Amino acid sequence: MLLLDAVTAALGYLGQHPALPIRLAAQSARLRLAVPVPAIHFLLTHLTGAGDLVVEADPPGIRVTTALDLFGTALGVRACVEVTGVEAGPDLLRVTLRVSGLDLKAPAGTPAAQLIGSLDLRRPASLLGMLPVKPGLLAEADDDRFVIDLFRLSALKHNVRLQRVLAILGPLVRVSRVATEKDVLAISLVPRPLGLLETAQALVALRRATAE
Repeated sequence: MLLLDAVTAALGYLGQHPALPIRLAAQSARLRLAVPVPAIHFLLTHLTGAGDLVVEADPPGIRVTTALDLFGTALGVRACVEVTGVEAGPDLLRVTLRVSGLDLKAPAGTPAAQLIGSLDLRRPASLLGMLPVKPGLLAEADDDRFVIDLFRLSALKHNVRLQRVLAILGPLVRVSRVATEKDVLAISLVPRPLGLLETAQALVALRRATAE
């Protein structure tokens, strides 16, 4: 159902934005991968089940608005998230984020509102101490910087196809910048000609593995 919903939503979005395919093709010609922000919103909404989640472009980052339950108190959350680095390889898939403009809202007079008033929201990483369990994907956190290790997801860590793709493409290109432009998240790639030998070795290894 998720795939069907995604296709239906994508077709509906393209119907409302007929010029988008041309824009995406132009991005590709400039060695950029382009992902519509509404597609990210749709995916995150379905993965988290949060019906009140709002994801919008806020160049160069993405503004996220949602609601959380803090010990029985409704808490409004808004922040801008910017991707500042991507590390990818056969055994590595990490994304570095910076969180800014964090805003927390709780009903006036509640203990949560008093707690929020004592927090330094300029250093979002310091708020992790409030959580009973540290997020499993979080590898590092300092001030406004968070490093997400996607290979801590078993579905990705043990995905042989993904590892092969990263082993082949990783040496050839690197991600130089990730930023929103209007309603599109553009992922800029830089070719690495010196990685051809490493890619060739990965292809030979893949051929041997499939032949066994």
